[in-house]
Amino acid sequence: MGSHPETGVIRLALPAQADFVSVLRVAVRVVATRAGCDDDTRSRLQATAGSTFFVMLDGSATEAAIEVVFTLGHGSVALDMTRGVPIAADKVRELDALDGPPELRDERRTVSIRSTG
Repeated sequence: MGSHPETGVIRLALPAQADFVSVLRVAVRVVATRAGCDDDTRSRLQATAGSTFFVMLDGSATEAAIEVVFTLGHGSVALDMTRGVPIAADKVRELDALDGPPELRDERRTVSIRSTG
């Protein structure tokens, strides 16, 4: 790793259960560090990803999974978080209030989070 940020794609599947938000937050921090993001950016990205995860859990069956795809750039990270069912329309307002805010795609099944720094 050193002073040279890494690039690439990392995929992670998490059970749609609240206990797994900590796994996501650790993964976000590690991936953002490898991409060369500064501490403030890593913290904001962790908070946004964690909040998004909880929004995506709302109404999920416990056997559901949330797929997370990290795309690392030089000094930037993009996360695409996808679940099999759309996010409830009333939960979209919660996403709008987050840092960024995240972008909804695929008929509210995917949330994209972009961060640089």
